[in-house]
Amino acid sequence: MIFIFALIIFSIIGFRLNDALIFHSDFARDLFEILKISQGHFTLLGPKLSFGGLYPAPYYYYLFVPVFLLSGFKIMSIVYFNALLFVLAICYFFVNAKKKYLLWQAIISSLSLTLVPIFLFSARNPSVSNTHIAFLLIILTYVYFNKIEKPLTVLILGLVFGVIINFGFLNLLLLIPIYILIFSKLNKKIYSLYFFLGIAISFLPLLVFEIKHNFVMLKNTFLDRSYLSWIENKNILNGDSAKKNFIENFFFLSGKIQPLILINPIISLFLIAIIQFFEKKSKKSFFLIFIGFLALLILSFLIQYQLASHYLYPTAFFIFFIIIILLLESRYKILIVLLFVTEILFFPKDIYKKSTIVPEPFETAVKYTIEKHLVEKNSRFNVVMIADPNAIVGFEYRYFFQKYGFTPLSEFEYSKSDILLLFTKINNLEPLTLNTWEINQFGKKYLQKTSKYKAGGILIFKAERN
Repeated sequence: MIFIFALIIFSIIGFRLNDALIFHSDFARDLFEILKISQGHFTLLGPKLSFGGLYPAPYYYYLFVPVFLLSGFKIMSIVYFNALLFVLAICYFFVNAKKKYLLWQAIISSLSLTLVPIFLFSARNPSVSNTHIAFLLIILTYVYFNKIEKPLTVLILGLVFGVIINFGFLNLLLLIPIYILIFSKLNKKIYSLYFFLGIAISFLPLLVFEIKHNFVMLKNTFLDRSYLSWIENKNILNGDSAKKNFIENFFFLSGKIQPLILINPIISLFLIAIIQFFEKKSKKSFFLIFIGFLALLILSFLIQYQLASHYLYPTAFFIFFIIIILLLESRYKILIVLLFVTEILFFPKDIYKKSTIVPEPFETAVKYTIEKHLVEKNSRFNVVMIADPNAIVGFEYRYFFQKYGFTPLSEFEYSKSDILLLFTKINNLEPLTLNTWEINQFGKKYLQKTSKYKAGGILIFKAERN
């Protein structure tokens, strides 16, 4: 039974998965770090966060290293392994749900979790913003369906949630709601403190890094006040912002969450509360409704300055999970069916469309650069990618250089580079018109004489300091 169910879930998640890979800069950055770890260059840090100078621990990178090595450094191995994690998470929910509810209810609720856009998109697109959703489902399933009595269990739950937090600090928004859920299930409430101990243990890699580097992250973020660039929404080009008024933001963010879960969280929780009232349900159901609203209130209070869609992912999925449980608990079983039908009717078909950003053009350009000896393995070179007309550090190219044994200097070492390679798809680009931090660090005057090459649809400019 479980094997057939897993195949059905994988067929939903894995349909046209080979065409799903979006080789965007964040994915290329993560892939670059996973490759370096696979080559023996270990790290204590994950990807840089947008808040100040903070980094999470590198659990996300190390999660994919074994499968990446076993596959012989195949990029798609990461995509398939990510999908497998989500399949396993759904199966874990299904196994627990069918113990408590009727089989058809377990099937419908599991399929509803699979088909919700935020889950399905995350399952098909590995990233620090997405992959943690699978682990969030696992921990929520365990907390809801299982007894929690021993301090070791609470400690492990804290450790797992700490790892989830280190996939993305936005999961901290769920710290209080999840802690309250655990607290409510414990007979000895003092054991709940082990939850925080487990979270603290998960931050040990960052503590080691900070001790070794004289607490550079904390100094940069708080003493040098680099966090203000997030507060003032200056660290992301054309970054969106939420509403400064708390009440207005509460409804604004609820509207932003709706496309992610297909239903408005405020309206849904309110209607369920009315239904539960007439059903004369236990305090447990109203407690879950309170937890759902609390999660949305915390999000509205803390996310007022800068807004990106992935900032909403943890809270959006948490609320959807709560709604699924409330519908399972309702005596009106038709409600969970209506939700499932709604997901079918409004299913985002474009989620299966073929990606337009694939790795092959980037690899072709790097191979051309190597074959034409624009750089050698001992060259002190750096990379920049120009796009409309901003410069980014070009992890799409850095990954392939690293793969073929040509290691570029880091994105913080443009001033130490002897060669700068500019990659672009802009046919009429004039390098001297560029005025970016990366270019200025290398030295704009060195762009007066550049060599120009073309590999496929990508232009390559080579600038040298000598």
